[in-house]
Amino acid sequence: MSVLVTTRVPAFRGQELFLSRLGTLLRQAPGFVLHAARQEGDDLQLTEIWSTVSDADRFYLSHMLPLVPCDVRPERSYAPLQTLVHGAVQPSSASGTWPATRGAQVHRLAA
Repeated sequence: MSVLVTTRVPAFRGQELFLSRLGTLLRQAPGFVLHAARQEGDDLQLTEIWSTVSDADRFYLSHMLPLVPCDVRPERSYAPLQTLVHGAVQPSSASGTWPATRGAQVHRLAA
């Protein structure tokens, strides 16, 4: 079952390098669907969609956790997904913003 994974990473030095390395690894990960990151106070919050919990956990243990300093303990939560709606757009290279789209697609996710 597809799953929404939220990871809160308490503040640590090197978040920019962490995110750039993470992005490269995610693009190659089996079961990876989507990744978004945002600053929440001093913490970094990651939101991801994976095909299965085991895909998400495998990536977390082998790729994400080794990038986090030993004294930082990320907190993770999982929520099963029923549908996924997305548009076929990419951010504008000039502005870095997401343009509006009419081509949204709805996917019913298997239980």
